Amino acid sequence: MVKSLYLSISIFVVALFFIPFHLKRKVDTLEQTLLENQTLVNLSSAILLRWHNDSASRIYYASQNIHQLIGCTKQELESKALSFSHCIYEDDINRVLQDMQDAIEKKLLTFTHKPYRVVTKTNSIKWVQNHTLLLRDANDNIVSFVSYITDITELKNSELRLKHLSQTDQLTKIPNRMYIDAQLQKQDYYFRRNAQACSILLIDIVFFKSVNDTYGHILGDAVLVEFAQLLKNSIRKGDHLGRWGGEEFLIVLPHTNIAKATALAQKLRAIIYEHRFCVVEHISASFGVSSLVDELSITELIDAADKALYTSKAKGRNCVTYA
Repeated sequence: MVKSLYLSISIFVVALFFIPFHLKRKVDTLEQTLLENQTLVNLSSAILLRWHNDSASRIYYASQNIHQLIGCTKQELESKALSFSHCIYEDDINRVLQDMQDAIEKKLLTFTHKPYRVVTKTNSIKWVQNHTLLLRDANDNIVSFVSYITDITELKNSELRLKHLSQTDQLTKIPNRMYIDAQLQKQDYYFRRNAQACSILLIDIVFFKSVNDTYGHILGDAVLVEFAQLLKNSIRKGDHLGRWGGEEFLIVLPHTNIAKATALAQKLRAIIYEHRFCVVEHISASFGVSSLVDELSITELIDAADKALYTSKAKGRNCVTYA
């Protein structure tokens, strides 16, 4: 029964989204029919909100099942005349409002937000999918908005967990190469657009093969985990550490020129050399440093750091070389 009611509502709303533009003035009549049939709405998992197109964006209609989403009752929302933005998570408000402004400027009849977060009465966070109708009067002025909202928290959380797993090195639990590649793309964009400096450190554990040969791969893995945590605890907030492969690690350093990156590499080199690791006690690392410049692509940036790392190894290891 409930599923069939939900299907009826879904078909109705989808129909609204495909109404030709020249029939848009019939939307008010169709939407009012749906609002009057509150039984259908309240028995479904979909939620309807309607709010004024004014400076306050006051909510004046909410379906009864709004309580399932944010913990507030229909009466609480309507009596307090809360604004639509009051329910949206602060980090998402600007994006949601910009979506609405863009729809108004483009004279759209309907639009769909990218998933965003709402705040419940108990201050927990949920994810929603939101389809919105722009309701106009006979003079084509927008008088109100109607949103058809579904709770996609479980789906979104599963998506975020999968994304985290895909970008995490399963041994060391720090980000993997896929994550670092994404960060490099982002920093390259900032550099090309805003001339924002960025450097990278490519780090190699000295003679790590001998650790595996002497102590076995299980203890070798333990050393990698400890090494990764040491780096993680020693870098600055905003830096991005990842396992590049094997015993190599890469750190992306936003807002950092070659001089500051080299100084940080020297600091990390000393921290590693002075640290007492499990079983092996002392290990060391070689560093290659490079920075984004106009003539370098991301691939060339990494290659420059790799060549600098090779030079560090050729000079006797446990040292820092910059490109």
